[in-house]
Amino acid sequence: MPKKLFTSYAKPNSDAVKALVEFRKSAGVDVWFDKDDLLGGQDWNQVIIDEIKQAQLFLLCLSAESRDRRGYFYKEMRTALDVAKTV
Repeated sequence: MPKKLFTSYAKPNSDAVKALVEFRKSAGVDVWFDKDDLLGGQDWNQVIIDEIKQAQLFLLCLSAESRDRRGYFYKEMRTALDVAKTV
């Protein structure tokens, strides 16, 4: 049975992650990906937090480009760690 997979990544890796997401989707995995699933007008911060909480799997895409990034990428990682502590 497919599981809902939340995909977190840093912006410089968006092309590579998009290919990974498409591969997972073609294998029947229910993937949440901001580029496909965030809609205009949504409170994107709250949507992302809710999706992390509802996900069965959290895929954190790390790379040399993401290692020194700051901002929302790290907020997603912290949110996922906080959710994992409550399970």
